[in-house]
Amino acid sequence: MKLLDYWGNPIRKDAFIIRATEFGQFVNCPRSWAFGTHNGLNLESVRTSPKLRFGTIWHEGMEAIYDPTNPKDPFTAIADCFAQERQVFEDTLGEEAYDPELVQQLNEEEELATKLMTSYEEWRKSLAEPSDLELYFESAERRYVIPLEGTNAYIAVKFDAEVLDKHNGFWIMEHKTRGKSSDVGNPPELELDFQMGIQLLVASYVRDNVRGVLYNLARKQPPGPRVKKDIFGRHKAQRTPFMLEYLESYVLEIYREMRQASNIIKGDDWDYGLRRLRYNPQPMGFCRWGCPVKEICESINRGEDYEYLINEKLTPRSKNIWETLEEELQEQ
Repeated sequence: MKLLDYWGNPIRKDAFIIRATEFGQFVNCPRSWAFGTHNGLNLESVRTSPKLRFGTIWHEGMEAIYDPTNPKDPFTAIADCFAQERQVFEDTLGEEAYDPELVQQLNEEEELATKLMTSYEEWRKSLAEPSDLELYFESAERRYVIPLEGTNAYIAVKFDAEVLDKHNGFWIMEHKTRGKSSDVGNPPELELDFQMGIQLLVASYVRDNVRGVLYNLARKQPPGPRVKKDIFGRHKAQRTPFMLEYLESYVLEIYREMRQASNIIKGDDWDYGLRRLRYNPQPMGFCRWGCPVKEICESINRGEDYEYLINEKLTPRSKNIWETLEEELQEQ
């Protein structure tokens, strides 16, 4: 299959494909980016963290609600995802998949997802602002591949949902899950969300009536009479044409750095190249919580033989970017 960009032009065979999520990953920590992205070593964790697993499954439930072509209801979508997760555990972990602690964890996650979805179905029509009844949902999980002008690079982006308001303004809906103790009232970090800026930049290339992003937040706490804080939140975030113009120039700078880093770690001496990449500990010297390669990174810094850690904790992805893109674009 010949891959085409949004405008129907063939994607160059020497193209450098950048997923929208990669930009933020690279800016935050090139070394972490190098392990987990297709422009790096294209590895993934042997075992998905519960935090990522729940967010992925919640997205499947949201797709069942907002994709007009999806035949599933959200509860069936969630149940199917957990069934698939259990099958993956059986296939990869063997007897360990029946460990009582692991079984309990999955059962509790499924129960939480089901309870949240029950409450969300009511909230989205009555308490959300704007409510779903005021919006028209065009599509869900829509993917775009857009050339980056003046380069052989392309940005690949996915919108969780495409939405029109009552004035025919176009919005991207972005679903996010947050921790149990977080605040979904009006998180200040959304206004500067870098990935959201990339999404709106791409949207500005393909739509004339772009208004912004509608964040759909869900806090991972079971609903109940004692719960006082909001569990769900919906917020608008926008970018002015000036901000998008500035962001576009910044994206070009990141692309050049990313291309150089990719060349460094894809040569014969990839481990030396990996050690040369910047890593980004947070204040006080601690990296962000949950980084899947934190232990490997620490081993690199100590000058140890870290390859055994790579083999223990990471595994090659089953598809390269071209195979993945072909599969994703065929699904649309």
